[in-house]
Amino acid sequence: MATDKQPTEFGYELLKLMGTAGLRPAGLARAANTSGSTITRLIYGGVERPDSNTLHRIARALIEATSPPGLPSAEAEEAVNELHNNLLHAAGYRIGAAPPPAPVHRLAVELNQMIGAGTPLTAEEVKFLEFMADQLMEPYRAKLRKRAS
Repeated sequence: MATDKQPTEFGYELLKLMGTAGLRPAGLARAANTSGSTITRLIYGGVERPDSNTLHRIARALIEATSPPGLPSAEAEEAVNELHNNLLHAAGYRIGAAPPPAPVHRLAVELNQMIGAGTPLTAEEVKFLEFMADQLMEPYRAKLRKRAS
């Protein structure tokens, strides 16, 4: 399913995990025993708050896809529960301790300092930098959209 919609913040996280696991939406849907449209809605925001059971099945499918053969079941279950909690937090559930924030690339921090609040740049310079950043990122966004379809 091709779409011009951008993934949500949760959707980007799910796409990243799927990429690491080598799964496309249809493959994740099969492995998690859910529908492809559910995965697509999770990525693009068609679901206000994902169901915890669905997220647990997704976590299990992602862990199974990335775990080495022969991983002891206790370790696998611990990894599934940890990923499930991370997915819950990413989806907006607030239970237990929050997972550590993902590291932010130094260039992202620097760009935010350049164009964020309190910037010494003019509005025109900020608009130019935003335009250039969008131009640089568009090929990667297109890849993510294509990978998600």
